[in-house]
Amino acid sequence: MVLRHAEGHGNGHESRYEQSHDDGINPVEDDDLASDQDDTDLDSHDHQLDLSAQNHEFGLLKNNQLAVVENHVIDDNLELSVNQNQDLSIMPASDMSVQQSYLVATPILQSQTLSPAQTHELAVGQEFPDVKSCRRALRDLAISLHFEIQTVKSDKNRFTGKCASEGCPWRVHAAKLPGVPSFTIRTIHGEHTCSGITHLGHQQASVQWVAHSVEQSLRENHHYKPKEILEEIHCVHGITLSYKQAWRGKERLMANVRGCFEEDYRLLPQYCHQIRRTNPGSLASVYVNPSNNCFQRLFVSFQASIYGFSNACCPLIGLDRTVLKSKYLGTLLFATGFDGDGALFPLAFGVVEEENDDNWMWFLSELHNLLETNTENMPRLTILSDRQKKGIVEGVEANFPTAFHGFCMRHLSVSFRKEFNNTMLVNLLWEAANALTMIEFEAKILEIEEISQEAAYWIRRVPPRLWATA
Repeated sequence: MVLRHAEGHGNGHESRYEQSHDDGINPVEDDDLASDQDDTDLDSHDHQLDLSAQNHEFGLLKNNQLAVVENHVIDDNLELSVNQNQDLSIMPASDMSVQQSYLVATPILQSQTLSPAQTHELAVGQEFPDVKSCRRALRDLAISLHFEIQTVKSDKNRFTGKCASEGCPWRVHAAKLPGVPSFTIRTIHGEHTCSGITHLGHQQASVQWVAHSVEQSLRENHHYKPKEILEEIHCVHGITLSYKQAWRGKERLMANVRGCFEEDYRLLPQYCHQIRRTNPGSLASVYVNPSNNCFQRLFVSFQASIYGFSNACCPLIGLDRTVLKSKYLGTLLFATGFDGDGALFPLAFGVVEEENDDNWMWFLSELHNLLETNTENMPRLTILSDRQKKGIVEGVEANFPTAFHGFCMRHLSVSFRKEFNNTMLVNLLWEAANALTMIEFEAKILEIEEISQEAAYWIRRVPPRLWATA
């Protein structure tokens, strides 16, 4: 590869990257902007990456480092090449035996620049698809010009609004066209004589308006934070909203895109039915609290997971849990097998309100019924867990009495370090776990006790059969 001064380099070359905003997600609300305004919004939110070589060139510093300098003149006899040993070197062009080529700069990064929104204008005779679109345009106009609109009359056939500032004569009237659902601006009275609003917020900036305004950003990034929404609204529209308003706007949009959590929970029985119908041999059950008929537990194991574990996995099951970060929280319990390559193989999962002894006992009971029903001549299982929870220990003993149960030493040592932040104690704990005889094991525990009696008491509370080799 050769880097040299190309002909016409000073003229400036530009590379532009554009991203389509049509990703197929349904609009957020019925009162979207008209199609002619969509084109303008799309142009104002294009993502561009311009690479201009004007007044900037690649130069070589004294220490032979490649740098970008202004108006630098490069010697035509010096070129940057790659040797066969993959080292960069400087050599005359005449000594180069490989074919020369220009360095092509390809834009690979995407940046988004927020620009102030366009100034919305209304004119007599301007048409809108329906009354909601008309109200939306008036709301955008009020926010753009920083005045409040007071609704005088609004129904399916007409809309009348005026400036909320006392004494300002501005007034607008729109009505439905006969025979079609379209609305048109009939009259606009007077100019604004008020100074506009002085506070940073805006009455017309409703939750639905916020959701519509940041819809494109949320389409591209579902992890768009409320803080980023506040920054975008302030930069584009010049108003400042509360954090709660931004958060509610995001929730409103995500509910339109993904559906609401409440409806999802109501559909769980149908979801389980579809799993059993489309995946014969799968287990899927949802349980409700009989006192209030609310969700309590969910257990799912797909037929492919059951078959794969029974026929191709080691007789080893790992138990773990993770907290769900959603509107109604909850905890995900799961059992995982290990295939012939030592990779994780999902077996079953459950969703519960919280991690406690009762829920672990229930989950292990469901897991036992699954294996007992679908497995013949199952060898002795080894069950590995990372939590010294009473419910896990008792659940394994009750449902898998012949299985060997052990704790993961890595997680046990992490828990121990949180209680006693002492590297020497942690090392002694590992030495005790790896001890091959009871005498050696007790000797390590005594060493721990000499340093900290509390640490020794903490260790003795964990049954040695669950973590010690001896």
